[in-house]
Amino acid sequence: MIDLFYTQLTAALANRDGIDRIDWREFAGHRFLYVTSSLAHRELITVILQDAEALVKGTRIRCQCNHIRTEEQRSVFRFRFLVPEEKMFCCGNQCEDCTLHRQQ
Repeated sequence: MIDLFYTQLTAALANRDGIDRIDWREFAGHRFLYVTSSLAHRELITVILQDAEALVKGTRIRCQCNHIRTEEQRSVFRFRFLVPEEKMFCCGNQCEDCTLHRQQ
């Protein structure tokens, strides 16, 4: 399911003016976003975060984007969508942190 967010983010960024190429690579379990763009560095980060936040609006998922390096017009970011680690449903094992015990 989370892969759908990465696919949608890629499509959203591909439709932006000033962004020429988008690639995803995975190293040591982390996803890296490679972007070739004529946009200024700050503007590029703003565009990425705006599109990502628009995708997760109304969900409990958050996004995190860390700049790694820039070489000429190619920038590399460690990007990830973060899913909450708390329990979302009752598993029936009578756990201490059961969702049924939460105050609404």
